[in-house]
Amino acid sequence: DDMRYGKPTVHAKMTQDYSNTTDSEHIGRSLAIIGGDLMEAVTHKIILNSQLTPEVKIELEKLMVQAVEEVVWGWYDQFRMDYLSLDSGELSFERIEKSIIWVTGKYSVKLPLLFGFVVAGQKPPEKLEQFADRLGALYQTGDDLIGLFGEEKNTGKSNFGDIVQGKKTLPMWFSFEAASENDKAVLTRVVGDKQASVEDIEK
Repeated sequence: DDMRYGKPTVHAKMTQDYSNTTDSEHIGRSLAIIGGDLMEAVTHKIILNSQLTPEVKIELEKLMVQAVEEVVWGWYDQFRMDYLSLDSGELSFERIEKSIIWVTGKYSVKLPLLFGFVVAGQKPPEKLEQFADRLGALYQTGDDLIGLFGEEKNTGKSNFGDIVQGKKTLPMWFSFEAASENDKAVLTRVVGDKQASVEDIEK
């Protein structure tokens, strides 16, 4: 998205900074990716420079590798779904929910909890992952609803972002499934159309 917390996101800010070039959008996105790589490196540096025991550091590094792998796979599938039409036979509740769990539940909920258990020297509860998956799906779905219907001055981001980007969220999926044939046609035409008019998006 171009806005978060009322301010431009990294790629949007960098695109603005290089607006006098012919390739500002490519530069902005590239610098944002590099920024993300740097943040990951800093995380490893914090772990390795901590006063924790070598054994705990190794376990935390294993969790970091697992987190990156899970998030990358989740985003890989989400990006692929962005370019599917809502009426595509490749979409399903299960696929959308799984991608949400991999992108949100595993690194926003499970990873921090597992970090805590490792540092405390405790074994995590048997059903922790199931709990984290469900909590992640709930959190992301709440965020998606706010992203569609929240007050922009309060959310700090556009209500149009997920629509024009073609994000396949659970609110979008349930809306499409429950829609009339006419409304399904509107959703299929507008969701994912980066050139959609304000009137179409509001509809």
